[in-house]
Amino acid sequence: MLTGAVVRDLLPLALLSAITSPTAIAAVLVILTRPRAFTLLAAYVIGSIAASMAVGLLIITLLNAAGTFTPKARTANPVLDITMGVFILLSTAYLVSQKSEKVRRKAAEKRAERKARKAAQDKPPSRTSRMLSQGSVSAVAALGVAMHMPGLLYLVALADMSHENLGFVTAVLVLLVFNLIMLLPIELPLISYAFKPDWTKATLKRIDDYAHTHDRKLLIGGAVIAGGYLIVNGLFNLLHL
Repeated sequence: MLTGAVVRDLLPLALLSAITSPTAIAAVLVILTRPRAFTLLAAYVIGSIAASMAVGLLIITLLNAAGTFTPKARTANPVLDITMGVFILLSTAYLVSQKSEKVRRKAAEKRAERKARKAAQDKPPSRTSRMLSQGSVSAVAALGVAMHMPGLLYLVALADMSHENLGFVTAVLVLLVFNLIMLLPIELPLISYAFKPDWTKATLKRIDDYAHTHDRKLLIGGAVIAGGYLIVNGLFNLLHL
């Protein structure tokens, strides 16, 4: 049975998963430059939803079998929330630190060198780039499968679902709603493109440019919101057991 407390936990997780998806808009923009863009983007969206739900059901089944997040294990979910929240904040703190900046600068220099060598040798672009810019409908759908595997927030949500011991039909419906919210960054462009293709491409381009210009601020802001929410929610649930 799905309780109000779980809905209260799952909805923020779904929304946070949606707003912290870093590659969604860039991938959609590439797809929209292709002929039959709507068909390709629809395949990408369907592949993403199907894969995310299939993996979600598998993980819930495994968690139920392990018994780690059953109702009897009352502290498991709050502890997981707090642990994930601390991990997100600490990893982000490292990513924006001077030490990490030096590592990333060296990595960027090496990537630039490799890119220059590839350009000089006339080597083809990466497989992901080729699939987005040249791939068939099935190839783009398969790419959607590969690019939308569960992240940390989704794993926390799956643990919450496992804790409720949902029946199969209920679990499928809850997962579907969760994924529809989580994948809004690729679903909304599909709907918008059906009615206003030029406006959709222009708007997504502005959003993508802004994201690249303010990537550091967005990374920190997203991490503080997501990590902070998990820690506060975990502590709240832990204190109210």
